[in-house]
Amino acid sequence: MEYNTLDGYKEIHKELKDISGNYEIVCEDYRANIKTKDQAYAMKLVGYIEGLCITNGIKCTLQLPSQRKGYLKQSKETLRGYGCNVPHVIDSFAHVLRYIDKVVKKEETKWVQLIIC
Repeated sequence: MEYNTLDGYKEIHKELKDISGNYEIVCEDYRANIKTKDQAYAMKLVGYIEGLCITNGIKCTLQLPSQRKGYLKQSKETLRGYGCNVPHVIDSFAHVLRYIDKVVKKEETKWVQLIIC
């Protein structure tokens, strides 16, 4: 498994600006009251990612933070095997695991490109 974490507008733009075709971005959505600068920044990044996806014809699936909870243990265990213990990556991968469980398995898709934003 390969993964790449992206942080900030420039890194996200660089990674997503030229992709098209059989990609889908899974991104955590925020619908809570914004109380901190970090929360505001995260919400703006989600909107930016959505815009890049729309511009490039990439499907973007948004998940609420609560949707990852049933997959956190599996995410931690899987990533521990790759020497990764970064909380953001664990949370993001839990969203991907949920996506695979709820969408990919139903469509019998065999391959997933993982980009963690």
